[in-house]
Amino acid sequence: LIRLIPPIQYGQYTSLLALATLIISLGGGIQVVMIRRCAVQQSFDLQWGYILLSLKFQCFILMLAAIIGFFFIKDVFSWAGLILYCIGVSGFTILCVGHQAIKRLRTYAFIGIARNLLVILIIIMLSNFVVLRAVNIFYIIGLISIGFLVVFLSMYSSKVQKELNIELLPIIKENISLIVYYAFIGAYTQVDIALVSYFLPSEQVAIYGVG
Repeated sequence: LIRLIPPIQYGQYTSLLALATLIISLGGGIQVVMIRRCAVQQSFDLQWGYILLSLKFQCFILMLAAIIGFFFIKDVFSWAGLILYCIGVSGFTILCVGHQAIKRLRTYAFIGIARNLLVILIIIMLSNFVVLRAVNIFYIIGLISIGFLVVFLSMYSSKVQKELNIELLPIIKENISLIVYYAFIGAYTQVDIALVSYFLPSEQVAIYGVG
C-alpha cells in the first residue's frame, strides 16, 4: 500500500488500522475460547454451533462499538467503513480459523487465498485510475470479506441438522481472565500507534507505520 497511495493517506490508513485492530481485539478472548471448544467437538452441529456463537458475540461487540462511536466520531463515512472492515475481517477470520480447527483445511486455504487475491487485485486496479483514500481501502477489504463471509455461511448452514442452545454467559464467567488478557494485549500492541497518531501529522505516522 505504501507504493500505491500517498504518504498522508497511508498515515491515515495506519491510524485507522490500529483503531480497527483495537476494536476487534475486544472480542478476541471469547473467540479463542469458542474455537478451542469447537475443536474438541465430535459432531458437526456442535462445531458449527460454537463457530456461530463466536461470530454472533463478535458482531454484538462491533455493533456496540459502532453505536458508541457515532456519538464521538465526526466523520461518519470513515467510521462506517471502519465498522464494515471490522465485521468483515473478524467474521471472516473466525470462520477461517473455525474451519481450520475442525480440519476442513482445503476450504479454509482456498477461500482465504481467494479473498486475499481479490482484495489485492481490486486495490491495484483502482490505484491506476483514482487516488485511493485510506477509508476506501477499508471499504474494499470490509465488503469483500463480508462477501466471502456470506459464502462461508451459505456453504455450511444447510448442513446443520438442528439449532443448538449454547449458553454464552457461563462460558464467559469460566474464561473471564483469558478474555480480559486478550483485550489487554490488543490494546497494548496498538497504544504506540494511537499516541503517534494523536501527536504527529499523518506523514510521520506513515513513516512510523512502515518502520
